[in-house]
Amino acid sequence: MFYRVFVSVLLASSPAIAGVTVSSPVSGSTNTAPVHFVAQAAPASSTQHITFMRIYVDNVSVYGAAVKSIDTNLAIASGSHSAVVQAWDSAGTAYKSSTLSLTVKAGSVIPSTATVFSQVEDRTNWQSCDACAGANGNGPATPHWMAQFQTTPSLDGSSAEFFVGGIWDTTLHWQDTGVSCTAAQTAKVWHSLRWEFERTSGDHMHFIAVTVDGVRRSINRYYSPKASSVRELNVAFQMDGNNTMTDYHVWVDKIKLSAW
Repeated sequence: MFYRVFVSVLLASSPAIAGVTVSSPVSGSTNTAPVHFVAQAAPASSTQHITFMRIYVDNVSVYGAAVKSIDTNLAIASGSHSAVVQAWDSAGTAYKSSTLSLTVKAGSVIPSTATVFSQVEDRTNWQSCDACAGANGNGPATPHWMAQFQTTPSLDGSSAEFFVGGIWDTTLHWQDTGVSCTAAQTAKVWHSLRWEFERTSGDHMHFIAVTVDGVRRSINRYYSPKASSVRELNVAFQMDGNNTMTDYHVWVDKIKLSAW
C-alpha cells in the first residue's frame, strides 16, 4: 500500500511583515508537479486588510482567490518557469513577491481511487505520548499539550497548536536520512512537508521521498517495523527538544493522508 502525507507547519508566531512572503516553492529549486505554493500577505497599514491574492507563472495568471494566504497545488508543465505571487489590500495597494525561478518535472499522481483523509488536525481522538515514545516504550515524562481549532496562526482558519518543554534524554536518536532539514528550521513562517512511503509485500516500510517547501529529495530507505498485534494506520506529529529542552510551540494545519 502506498501512502502520501501532506502537512503545513508554522514553527512560531510573530507579527506579519508587510508584503508577500512565499515559503514554497523556493526560488532556484526543482519541483515535482503539481507544484505546492504556500504564501501569505500582510498590508503595510493596520487599518487595511488583504482582499485578494494571485499567482502568475510566466506572466500568466494561474490562480486567484479572495484570501490573505495561499496553500494550493498547481499543475505546471515540465521545464523552466518564473513565478510571482501578488496581493492587494482594501485600499487598492498592490504587493508583489520577488520573482521565483523554478524547474518543474513530472511527478507521481494520487489516483482517483485513493482513500483521502483531510483536515486531520481537526479530527477527534488524538492521543498524546511522552514516556511511551522513549526507547522500549520507557522514556522520560515531558510537559506537553495540544490545542485544536486555533484561528491564528492558520492557513484555513483552524490549525492545531502543539507545545513541548521540560527535560532531555540523551539516549534517544533518529535515523539519518541524509537530507538536510535546515530550510524548515526558519521560524515564524509556514513550511510545507510531504512524505511518500509504502508498506512492501516483504513486510517492510519503504520511505520513498520527502518534500520540504516544494523541494523533493529521495530517501529510498527500507526498515522493519516493530511487531504489533494492532492493525491500524495513524497520522502522528512528534516534537523533540534541544539539549536544554527549551520550550517551544508549533502550529500544524491542513494535514492530509492519501492511501492506495
